[in-house]
Amino acid sequence: MGLSISLGLSLGLASLGLASGGIVLTPGTSVALTAAADLNIDVTGLRNQKGVVCVALFDGPAGFPADGTKAVSNKCFKIGATTQRVNLGQVRYGRYALSILHDENEDQKLNTGFLGIPKEGIGFSKNPRIKRQLPFDETSFEFASGSAPLKVVMRYF
Repeated sequence: MGLSISLGLSLGLASLGLASGGIVLTPGTSVALTAAADLNIDVTGLRNQKGVVCVALFDGPAGFPADGTKAVSNKCFKIGATTQRVNLGQVRYGRYALSILHDENEDQKLNTGFLGIPKEGIGFSKNPRIKRQLPFDETSFEFASGSAPLKVVMRYF
């Protein structure tokens, strides 16, 4: 979501009937203005302080929710408390979805048991009821100027 503005400076402004020192918009030099801010997430409901919290931020349905290689940001954080604030740093304004794993044994994967039921905690933006496969649209949110920290509740089975 960038805004592209072309700016050109004309030195003969008076001859064009424009006030001296004005800016004339012309095709040519392009200046991209992209708005971004720190994205903070409050992760609650962690059952213990073991391991790390891994957060994957997706900007579309490709790879969501499990393929972190397709995420625009994929970071793990040491756990300091059962409610943890994590900061993904500067993120451009836009539509995103979060997938969060409480990786208790730090093996960088979701451990599952019988029938693929997760043994570790998982959470998603907008805290939906967890089903077999969550669509991006059901969990996506708009990140914009003045956005409050997101709140994600971890689920354990």
